[in-house]
Amino acid sequence: MRVARCVAELVERLDVKPGEKLPFARDLAEMREGSRATIRKTMIDLDVAGLIEIGLGYVL
Repeated sequence: MRVARCVAELVERLDVKPGEKLPFARDLAEMREGSRATIRKTMIDLDVAGLIEIGLGYVL
C-alpha cells in the first residue's frame, strides 16, 4: 500500500477536506511520477476501505 500512503501524504499536503474532490488520477500520477492505472487501483482500494468515495472523481 505504498501508493496509498503517498496519496494520503498528498491529501495532507493539498489540505483536502472531507467532501472535497481530489485531483484527477492523471494529475495524481504526475505528482507521484506513477501510472494512472496504479493510482486508479489504489483509489478503488481506498474506496473499498471507506476512506474515499468514487463517483464523478474521487471525494475524500
